[in-house]
Amino acid sequence: MYEKGDGVEQNYDKALGWYLKAAEQNDMGAQYNIGCLYAFGRGREVDFGEAVKWWSKAAAQGYEKAQDNLGICYRYGKGVEQSLIFRDFQFSCHIPRPTVDISKF
Repeated sequence: MYEKGDGVEQNYDKALGWYLKAAEQNDMGAQYNIGCLYAFGRGREVDFGEAVKWWSKAAAQGYEKAQDNLGICYRYGKGVEQSLIFRDFQFSCHIPRPTVDISKF
């Protein structure tokens, strides 16, 4: 609401405050949004290190957009050491695959 100014005056600091409250409860959407505030410099200096920190928390819970953004950060070395291998893993980790029960082999 505060980030986009939906029904209220746009205020990135208030948005961050509310996102942090939700992120403390392990809300992966809030963690992702905090990462975006830092990555795009919304109300603060651009800080890819901080963005990676928050996107990593959301990605660890399976949030696909965060996984994609982490892959991009690793590909280009934004906020982390460049790693094409990790980039490929992040991009592929949410591609649906057939489930196979290997215990039957």
